[in-house]
Amino acid sequence: MAIAFVYFDLDDTLIDTTGAVFDGYAAALAEIEPAVAAAGGSVPAEGVPDQLAGTFGSTMPEEYLRAWLYETGVDGQLAEELASRGTEVYERRTEVIEPFAEARPVLEWLERCGIGRGVISDGRADEQREKLERAHLARFFGPVFVSENYPCIQGQALPGDVRRRPRGGEGAGGYGDVRRRPR
Repeated sequence: MAIAFVYFDLDDTLIDTTGAVFDGYAAALAEIEPAVAAAGGSVPAEGVPDQLAGTFGSTMPEEYLRAWLYETGVDGQLAEELASRGTEVYERRTEVIEPFAEARPVLEWLERCGIGRGVISDGRADEQREKLERAHLARFFGPVFVSENYPCIQGQALPGDVRRRPRGGEGAGGYGDVRRRPR
């Protein structure tokens, strides 16, 4: 059996998105911590609050920071200013997204073997393609399927044209995700 095509998930399979998000929020919290404390709120001594940690892959850090600030007792104009300042720090920190060390060698090997590569990922198309560019991995991929264009990806199902690929035999492909076993 010859494998003709392999699909990859993007976030936390090829690139360390969770690490970037945590680093971004940690830097944002360190930046705004003195003002939060002065206003009577508190920033955890270590780590990222659960309310922010749960926003993995979010494109709305300012909204999440603002909501977290209100929960800590910081509100009004100060919350708006701190959320904006924290978001600037977050965005600078998450500007660079690193691929996992194994990603590039595997993709180069697949390329040398003539095996096609695609991406199946949750999120908005422009953001997922931008992540591939920022991680310097875009050149390795043909099709990029994202849940914005294929809502069935948000569950466990795959897009119809991928789902109909034969299992086994000539031309078969595979799909892997860190949360599920490869199919």
